Amino acid sequence: QAALVRRSPGLGRLDGLLAEHVSFPRPAQSAAPDFDPACHRRSRAEVKAAYPRHPRRSHSPLSTLRERRTMRYSVAIVATDRGLGIAEAAVAVEERGLDGLWLPDHTHIPVSQRTPSPLGGRLPDHYKRVLDPLTALAMAAAVTSRIRIGTGVLLAAQRDPIATAKALATIDQQSGGRLAVGVGYGWNAEEMRDHGVDPSTRRGRAREHVLAMRRLWEDDVASYQGKHVKFQASWSWPKPAQRPLPVLVGGAPTEATFAHVAEFGQGWLPVGGHGVADRKSTRLN
Repeated sequence: QAALVRRSPGLGRLDGLLAEHVSFPRPAQSAAPDFDPACHRRSRAEVKAAYPRHPRRSHSPLSTLRERRTMRYSVAIVATDRGLGIAEAAVAVEERGLDGLWLPDHTHIPVSQRTPSPLGGRLPDHYKRVLDPLTALAMAAAVTSRIRIGTGVLLAAQRDPIATAKALATIDQQSGGRLAVGVGYGWNAEEMRDHGVDPSTRRGRAREHVLAMRRLWEDDVASYQGKHVKFQASWSWPKPAQRPLPVLVGGAPTEATFAHVAEFGQGWLPVGGHGVADRKSTRLN
């Protein structure tokens, strides 16, 4: 742990934030050998040797959350090829008693950047270098045993639903039921068009892609016939360990978002609570 903090200012800031706002027992000093600070990241073998996995838990992390009825804290990071290795980040999150690790999804950022950033101003440079979330979450699951791993958010409209359903099911099944799938509609019109997606159809496509994935996750013989997605009766395994695999719909507090939560989701993934107060005020009036 000490070696990780010395090599990563980000982890040092995380520890400082936790000390200020969260009270829970600190993990014991790691027995892992120190490494050369010039080294960018440890190898997978070194991480697994330093932090051996514990037996898998056999229950859903969401059910555990309901049973304990306590506030739990997760870490959402924009993981890149220039930051802390994802395996080390996942181990650090688990060691510190946090609940989970969440990663965003961008395949690429078109240079034109004609679409305004939802954050305002110019898009931060690290968005150009985002790791693939499914590959990264699989690595995170391989070196941890307790934390929840999640997409925050998966751009479902831009992904092939058959291949994505299998990847997500594999991660959940192999991690012992620790995956949560945050799904969003996307905002970068140029990125969508490069995937052959008309931005005006992104909500409808995201909806159908998730519904189609649900069939592949939950039916032994799955098929789907929609406007944007069609496939014949098919077999697809593995199935997720969690039934249902939790899907959290990300987006602003709109009627369309909540309709999708009710139709195919297990919850809402708000974006910083933006618009919630205005929405509540409108409803009351």
